[in-house]
Amino acid sequence: MTKERDLRESHDKLVRDGLPSMLAQRGVRFGVRRARPDEIDELLARKLHEEVDELSAAGPAESHLEELADVYEVLLAIAARRGMTPEMLETVRANKARRRGTFAGGTVLEWTEDPGEVEPERGDGRPAAER
Repeated sequence: MTKERDLRESHDKLVRDGLPSMLAQRGVRFGVRRARPDEIDELLARKLHEEVDELSAAGPAESHLEELADVYEVLLAIAARRGMTPEMLETVRANKARRRGTFAGGTVLEWTEDPGEVEPERGDGRPAAER
């Protein structure tokens, strides 16, 4: 008697709309469904994490362009769900870059010391400079 292996893998994740036809062309059996409106935001958030993880795991010899494109595609879908266009995102990004800079320089914030922070309470709870 031969034991048949269970080849079915469970995924329950958001995929690109063209994937089912690609699987069918390869002769892969699969099950798909349309996401419910109340779950799409959660599915997109999980997909964004998945794509960022894949980008982080990509080796130095691999092209990161494909992974970055996947992250961008998910970001565009999230933005569209919130009524935002790619142009709106770019405008906000460019304004923030002008005001606060970008991440391209590799600046790492190691620590801060805010002179306006309230010191541990000593009597009236005001900072020493105000006493």
